[in-house]
Amino acid sequence: MKKFLKILGIIFVGLILTIILGYYNFRYTAEDVVVKNNMTQDEYGWFVDVPNEQATIIMYQGALVDAKAYLPLAASIAEKGFDIYIMDSWFDLPIFGINQAQNIIDREQLQNVILMGHSLGGVVGSQVALSNSNIEGVVLLASYPAEGTDLSNSTMKVLSIVGNQDQVINRENYDNSEIRLPATTQKVVIDGGNHSQFGDYGFQKGDGIATISKEAQWQQVADEVCQMFSK
Repeated sequence: MKKFLKILGIIFVGLILTIILGYYNFRYTAEDVVVKNNMTQDEYGWFVDVPNEQATIIMYQGALVDAKAYLPLAASIAEKGFDIYIMDSWFDLPIFGINQAQNIIDREQLQNVILMGHSLGGVVGSQVALSNSNIEGVVLLASYPAEGTDLSNSTMKVLSIVGNQDQVINRENYDNSEIRLPATTQKVVIDGGNHSQFGDYGFQKGDGIATISKEAQWQQVADEVCQMFSK
């Protein structure tokens, strides 16, 4: 029995080490991201603060992507007058931080909240928005609601943005998800944009080659968010 437990313990430790090594091998870290004076970090992630904000955006990161990698995008949007929180989930997986948006809303007593998510982060954000009366809109970046998340009868504003060079997103699932979105959903295709350039974490394996700069892609996202959600 002791020998069996010892073997079981060795297997368990090996499994944990495999998971940890796999995480660090496949994780996408932020590149040369500059942290500005209006950017702070706390237990939930990053916050980009602006005076006299129009609304607050809470963002869920993409799977295995360092939350810090979205600071340049957040900075572009913040220039339009939006406070932004970027959730930093355990193991960089937004499914492990699904309650973080509500924690921020409760802590800061927020109103007029917009949920934004990249890739898997958008899947999580859609699910959170469905059950939260404080959410006035959703921004999906290379993302779509899961099969069990039906926003079609919602009065929320939904903005869906995807790059035409994106080779990571499942196009069939993306197209099929349209029936789960409100009829008023604004769908935007960024000409030359890809999956990776919604953040600043380098090139994601399997993606298409962008024909515009990452800065241009961030600016187009910021412009679309401003156009839809500005007061």
